[in-house]
Parts: sequence; structure tokens; C-alpha cells
Amino acid sequence: SVPNTFGESDEAWLLSVLGEMLHPSSSTSYLSEQYVKEIEGRPGYLELLLKIVYNSANSINIRQLAIICIKNCVTRRWWKHQTSKMGNYLSEDEKSHLLNVIMANLVVPLDNPLLITQFS
Repeated sequence: SVPNTFGESDEAWLLSVLGEMLHPSSSTSYLSEQYVKEIEGRPGYLELLLKIVYNSANSINIRQLAIICIKNCVTRRWWKHQTSKMGNYLSEDEKSHLLNVIMANLVVPLDNPLLITQFS
């Protein structure tokens, strides 16, 4: 089941969802995409993805996918658009917290040029 709020204890679960997205089987590919769409607006999701990105123990493919998920979520859920029917936008508290986490992570450079390029 999808957590209502994400914390560090959910990292393994989110890594498995990202893994299914990278290496889909016929039974799990649709499921993991649905999970990602469902959890994008939940508190802690973006912060947990950032943790995955900055953890060099994770594979480069997983880390790149985490960046893509961050960028997609920000594009879809950061601002309310008149023509958007997405709903479940990020709260101002979540946005502020995420910006603080990003700023804190800027002092720790990413360890791979592919990730730096993907994040920019």
C-alpha cells in the first residue's frame, strides 16, 4: 500500500517502485506508474527521492529516474494552472521544506556528471 506520508523507512519501498519502472514485467509496469502518479503529491515524496539521488550506493539508473520523477512532480504539482485538472498540489509547507533540503544538498556535489546534467 502507498504511505500517506513518506519517511526514511519508506526508502526501500520507493526504490522497489523505481526498480519496477526501470525493469518492468507485464504485471508490475502499469502498477508502478500508477503508484508514482498517486504518491507525487504526498508529503515527503520529493525529499525521499532527493535522498535516493544523493545516495551513491544506489545505481546510476535509479538515481537518474529519481531526478526525472522529481522534475515531473515539480512540473505537474508545484503551481495550480487554470487549465490543469491534476489536483493534489504541493502545500506551501512542503515546497518550503523541499527548497531547504535542496539548498542543504547543494553543498554536497553530486558524484556523477550524468546526474548533474539530468538535474540541471
